[in-house]
Amino acid sequence: MAFREMIGYWDLITALLAVAALIALRGRLPRAIWLVWLFLAIATIDTVNAIVQSLRYDVTSYALGVNWVIVTLYVPALLVSSLMIFLLLIRPVGPVTEDGNEPMTT
Repeated sequence: MAFREMIGYWDLITALLAVAALIALRGRLPRAIWLVWLFLAIATIDTVNAIVQSLRYDVTSYALGVNWVIVTLYVPALLVSSLMIFLLLIRPVGPVTEDGNEPMTT
């Protein structure tokens, strides 16, 4: 499979999982958190694979045109947001009120 098709298909799968996770979270579905974990795992594998394949094919030696924005802005933002999602998923869950919010402390 060619580089761009491999990256494109994994990005499509990741995007579909992200939308499914957002819908599940918004609908407060029972398996929503599981779906977020699945999304995060696939997204992490996709990102690491894209970085490795980019290094393997020495993508930076080609004229990237506007795609330099992906390399310089999108990938770092993707890594930071993935880390933030992971940290939210592993944080301890405190007591929750009837409306689904954490109680206010004074």
